[in-house]
Amino acid sequence: MSNAFWLAGSDASIRAPTGPLSVDFPHPRAYGTFPRLLRAALDGQTVPLPEMIRKMTSLPADHFRLPGRGRLVPGSFADVVVFDPHTVRDCATYADPHQFTAGFSAVIVNGTLTLRDGQFIGDRAGRFLA
Repeated sequence: MSNAFWLAGSDASIRAPTGPLSVDFPHPRAYGTFPRLLRAALDGQTVPLPEMIRKMTSLPADHFRLPGRGRLVPGSFADVVVFDPHTVRDCATYADPHQFTAGFSAVIVNGTLTLRDGQFIGDRAGRFLA
């Protein structure tokens, strides 16, 4: 993959492992796009990890003019993923697409802990962006 200008993203729609958004079989990218990109960066197959993280965070936020997003600075929305670089990997398959990523120990969305020790804890703090 060239180091030319590109943003990390996915065209997958919103999914959930339970409830009304879990009854179909989405493409595995609904869960796996970003862990695959992290794994590729960690394995030296793409850009270095700091650049990949920038392509997932501040670069898209800047491109789409989303103020207060994409950086961990005072006054910004706090979206944070804590992962183990040795174990992070995509687990979603075509046969079983509703699989969380391995190696994510915590996910914080808008300052609210959403995933702890790899388990969804039920708190949802996401917002639609206009």
